Amino acid sequence: MSKPAGIFWARPGQVADRPSWAAFAALGDWEDFAAAARDAERTGIRWVLWLGSLAFSTPVAPYMADVVRRIDAAGLRPWLVGVCYHEEWYSNWKGGRISVTGLDPANPTHWLPAAHAIHWWTGQQHAAIRAALPGVPVLWVDSFVNDDPSFGGWWFHPVPAGVDVLALEAYVPAGGAWAADVEPFLAHAVATRREPIVLVVQGFQGAASDPLWRLGPTADGAAGTRRWLAHPRVLSAWVFDWRSRVPSWTGLADLPQRAAIESAMGVSA
Repeated sequence: MSKPAGIFWARPGQVADRPSWAAFAALGDWEDFAAAARDAERTGIRWVLWLGSLAFSTPVAPYMADVVRRIDAAGLRPWLVGVCYHEEWYSNWKGGRISVTGLDPANPTHWLPAAHAIHWWTGQQHAAIRAALPGVPVLWVDSFVNDDPSFGGWWFHPVPAGVDVLALEAYVPAGGAWAADVEPFLAHAVATRREPIVLVVQGFQGAASDPLWRLGPTADGAAGTRRWLAHPRVLSAWVFDWRSRVPSWTGLADLPQRAAIESAMGVSA
């Protein structure tokens, strides 16, 4: 029996724009919650609430009152299977998309203190989310997790407090290989953490000029996906991305590798 599979960015009300096998999907906090609840009642789909409207530096606690009001007004709460507050916090800081006061990603001596600061901050936000939505699992989305600072600041991605599920991105970049670019990080997570894992499956291809993602999913990646989805710690597959964003981003729905990736996940159209 295959494990549940989900997709990113299913628009509420657009049932025809998602695969029939999608058991759950990411739901942006900017979307129509009432439409999402109606979709769930009609099709059984569940939702992972994505808290992405606020800036990374804005405390989430005041915002949660409005989010919960909208959830309950829509009758959405029974259909929530998770909640996620942004993603890839450490990589976003390294890439300059998050600022940490007084710390510069170009300075290697700042990597460890920045990671500690992000670790503390995200833990505080998770506490506010858990208080507002008790019983809804909190997901942590990242390319890898590592709580050991001795690996070096660049590789220090500690899991903050308040995380129930690790959603780990299993992507093979152009010219890469599963054995080097994915396997060690999944194995490290299993060895050092105890949370269940959702495998974020590569279902996208970037523009031809994109040095990392121009080639899209590989047969090597599909084989690794199939093998890891059989692991007892892995709960499900979560495909990023389903829909295309032409011309710079092609989603799995429009890729020639679609059948191979669906087969690796144990699903069919």
